[in-house]
Amino acid sequence: MNFMMSLLLDDLVSGMQENRKKKGNRVNMNSFLISRDEETEGKTTLWMHTVSLGKHKEYEIRQLLDNIRTQEFLASEDFRKPSRAPGPGKLSGSPGHGSIKLSSSKIAMERRPLSPSSEQVVGSSYGGHVKDVAPQSTSLKSEIMEDSWWGSEEENERGGIVKGEAEQLPNSSLEDVDAKQDPCCATKEGIVKSEEQDNSEELVPDDILPFFIDNTPMFEEQELMFDDVVESKPGVHEKFSEKLRHIGDSDFKSQYLHNLKANALSDYLRTCATARCDLVANSCLDNQFKEELEAKQSNGRYLELHKFRQKLPSYKMRHKILELVSESQVVVLSGETGCGKTTQVAQFILDDWILQGKGSVCHIICTQPRRISAISVAERVAQERAEKCGHSVGYQIRLDDVRPRTVGSILYCTTGILLKFLQSDPLLKKASHVVLDEIHERDILSDFTMAIMKDVLTHRPDLKLVLMSATMNAGLFTKYYNNCPLIHIPGFTFPVEELYLEDVLQLTGFRFFFQRFKMESKSKNYGSHYIPRKKQKQLQQYQDSIGPFIRDLRASGKYKSHVLKSIADPSSEGDENLELIASLVEHICQHEPPGAVLIFLPGWDRISKLHKILSSNSFFRRKHLIIPLHSMMPTVNQREVFNRPPPGVRKIVIATNIAETSITIDDVVYVIDGGKIKMRNFDEGSNLQTLLPEWVSLANAKQRKGRAGRVQPGICYHLYTRWRESLLDAFPTPEIQRTRLEELCLQIKILKLGKIEPFLEKVIEPPSKSALHLSIQILHRLNALDWEENLTPLGFHLAKLPMDPQTGKMILMGAIFSCLDPILTVAAALSFKDPFVIPLGQEEVADRRRQELAGGEESDHLMLANVFNKWEEVRQAGRSAEDRFLWHYFLSRNTLEMLRTMKRQLTEHLMELGFVTSSAYNSLEVNQNSKNPSLLKAIICAGLYPNVAKIFVKKNRVTLYTPEDGQKVQFHLKSVLVDRRDFSSQWLVYKLKQKSSAVFLFDATVVSPFSLLFFGERIGIEKHSRGDGLISADPFVHFKCSQSDAILVKVHISHLASNLISCLVYLILTFCCMQQLRGELDKLLEYKISHPGVTQWDPETKEGAILRAIVELITTNMKMPAGSLSRSSSQDFSDDLSS
Repeated sequence: MNFMMSLLLDDLVSGMQENRKKKGNRVNMNSFLISRDEETEGKTTLWMHTVSLGKHKEYEIRQLLDNIRTQEFLASEDFRKPSRAPGPGKLSGSPGHGSIKLSSSKIAMERRPLSPSSEQVVGSSYGGHVKDVAPQSTSLKSEIMEDSWWGSEEENERGGIVKGEAEQLPNSSLEDVDAKQDPCCATKEGIVKSEEQDNSEELVPDDILPFFIDNTPMFEEQELMFDDVVESKPGVHEKFSEKLRHIGDSDFKSQYLHNLKANALSDYLRTCATARCDLVANSCLDNQFKEELEAKQSNGRYLELHKFRQKLPSYKMRHKILELVSESQVVVLSGETGCGKTTQVAQFILDDWILQGKGSVCHIICTQPRRISAISVAERVAQERAEKCGHSVGYQIRLDDVRPRTVGSILYCTTGILLKFLQSDPLLKKASHVVLDEIHERDILSDFTMAIMKDVLTHRPDLKLVLMSATMNAGLFTKYYNNCPLIHIPGFTFPVEELYLEDVLQLTGFRFFFQRFKMESKSKNYGSHYIPRKKQKQLQQYQDSIGPFIRDLRASGKYKSHVLKSIADPSSEGDENLELIASLVEHICQHEPPGAVLIFLPGWDRISKLHKILSSNSFFRRKHLIIPLHSMMPTVNQREVFNRPPPGVRKIVIATNIAETSITIDDVVYVIDGGKIKMRNFDEGSNLQTLLPEWVSLANAKQRKGRAGRVQPGICYHLYTRWRESLLDAFPTPEIQRTRLEELCLQIKILKLGKIEPFLEKVIEPPSKSALHLSIQILHRLNALDWEENLTPLGFHLAKLPMDPQTGKMILMGAIFSCLDPILTVAAALSFKDPFVIPLGQEEVADRRRQELAGGEESDHLMLANVFNKWEEVRQAGRSAEDRFLWHYFLSRNTLEMLRTMKRQLTEHLMELGFVTSSAYNSLEVNQNSKNPSLLKAIICAGLYPNVAKIFVKKNRVTLYTPEDGQKVQFHLKSVLVDRRDFSSQWLVYKLKQKSSAVFLFDATVVSPFSLLFFGERIGIEKHSRGDGLISADPFVHFKCSQSDAILVKVHISHLASNLISCLVYLILTFCCMQQLRGELDKLLEYKISHPGVTQWDPETKEGAILRAIVELITTNMKMPAGSLSRSSSQDFSDDLSS
């Protein structure tokens, strides 16, 4: 790489020095191109055209290359050896893919433009997609156009072809140029020997085609379940194999081609012959399993628990369930909470097959939506069978498993684990039954799995599927599976009385004293009580709607007038008034029998405020145990909710919806339903995730009510009216319709399910097409999918990693750049959760401790890496020192242990993919650059791109906006950047942009412009409206470069004298070098992705030289000018926003 830049700059400078002394042709420079003039007198002429920012800026730079150090370059091993890496992707504004021809007497640098018919490629080429690069005849000579910036828009869209090139071939494409006419042109055979000069020593770098020509991925895979079908399908094998001939045979190549071919044949495969279960009957095992089960009839522990099982509602319907499962391929089973369906149904099936002598061909996979559920259910079922997990019952979740025997067994697992099984066993040939539990929750993986199973069942007529759901929407699943049989199991709960807001106000006598002022403010337009016109309209609409309901209550004579006045205001409903909840809790404690109180609130902010209100009330200071429950609370605090309080003490639990289904507090008698839930949604119009309080659905309300009747009759207090209940949705919106779909799209491709949109149309309630198209577009920008919707090599690796594609890309880049350990910490925390807990009442102290852990770095991500490193160091000093460290910084040991386990698992994934050779994530081999914070930020940028935001500081006030949509945003309050007023760069990357009370950025890192230029979409140069130059990393991220503040980038050419060239020319030369270096990086990354292996940092190798140059540039403290961080005028601020 260095010799290319040296060749360009060194000879240009020397030529300019020489030409200053003699009169030469003057050229008006309009575009930045390198073209080859006709050979005269054995010499080759180089044309260098630079950008003219002013009408009177013209430069004379034509020179004859007489003093080229030819022998030095000819001796270079890296230059002599043809690169195996494919050619770089065509970058926007690129002068073309240059090749160099060396001989003893001359050097020729030649430009290769794209074909006029080919499209401009945006993005780096590793894992990306580029059009075919056409050769250009050596006889063609570029014609320079006047008064243009990189030529016309039309020309730039063609990849930089200038006027005159297309006209040279009036009746043919540039692709039709014969190699015999142009001995230097790129051909599919690689190096071409010149036929004109047999005695000259010429060497042209091997122009290997990029991965994606004509938008078609080109890798090969050997093992395919339908190999015979694939090979017999006309053209499919040849289509992909021919494109991948330049990639060496490897496990990756065979697996990748397997995926491409299977996806291409997805429609065809649906018509293939059916398959049968792989389990083979074994009479010895059948007899053994039967004898074991019969022997348990004399086991005291087994008999004791069997008596308990017989009391469950599901046991009483055992014969009916087995009959339907035997007769039908699909059965939907609905049951109330406590009926025993989760623990019993799989046991019924297993015992029945064992007693029939078919235990050796029975293996039941039962899915659970949560990790904790899979473990607890498996342990309970094993206990009921008088055995330990690992015999006939086991579980498997991510990072943990206790597997049962392979046959005559039940495996409880998460839905994600079942999807992993489908990758290696697409028809689940090792399973006889699949039980999908809790499908009414409608999480994205459950809906996805149901759609897959619908296809699997057509190929596996012997496979049985049992769908288990709550009662309210079971009919939806029955209809989805072609009106399959439905059986309902009654619940086993005590009766629960339901009271609503009007009843609560009547019982407590609570009055909304602020109500009168709000009502008066409608007519008295003054002061702080003034209601804006829009809110007045909303209030009037609410009162008109609820009016008939209030009149009915008044007619009943049951409610006092203050109750009717209160419910006429919408702010009386829900959890808006925490004082009402405190009053209700006091009423329960004074007038109701003993029993725990469970209060549902939407989030931590409301939980902490109510906790403060109750704790400050003298009534609750004695004989009351107040426990907040949130997923971010320390585990030790969460465990308190399960413990029974001492006699005479009433337990009050304040929780989010985590207490609806995830956990059961068995002594709860009274439930207060705040009526709101924080729901995560995705707005595809603004590409924005939201987390806002919404009204619960009827299904949520029923779950909350059920928490009160598990041990005795209870009461549920809904803090909304009966009128509001009539407006609630029956069920929550399915997750697949309110979340991003990038991970799901990759799963569809890795599972070989064909085109994404046709498959998702088969989901029980499909996502919107606009959301789907946005996710596919994002995967294009990440270079995970090509334009034909095939996985790229990068996408293939990302789909194999158990995380979102952006975080997965970060891990791969961390492995390639040998900074794996800290990047794995960051990725694990982003995929799971950070290790911090919420210290009730000490939030400000916790924020200061986060700042300490950041160590001055402008990065939430590096703060997480520092936390993990310090924890591992402290652990060496013993448990006592570790406890003090965790307590001081409000950290969770369990979460840190989980992050460590995740890091090991991710390293094992990288081993399987071939990027590392050891499962030791902290080995020196993959951590040579782990102490380089600048590089770590760049790798984080490579993963999180295009999540980019820009920083403006004006009068000590920080303003952030995202340039892609121009939206103003804020740092989240937990960010270590939230209080900073001075930043080393105007640019940052972030993990999540989410709207709640404002639009917040979560997990942000300030990055240098070099990080964006090397790891963004592409490097381009454009013309600013005011005449300045803009170097861009993508269509929205620009760096302004005027002549006065042009950056002088070190390009390892110490002899370059700035007094000989203007700043502008220096800028353009710098841009050329950076663009070439970016192209080399793209080629190298493309090669590394398709040829996984440990990076070679030896500077004598091309790989090591390029990566070292990139690291050195990123590590420097130079800044690319993007305007001053402190603006002196609002006009400059608005100009920057517009640019």
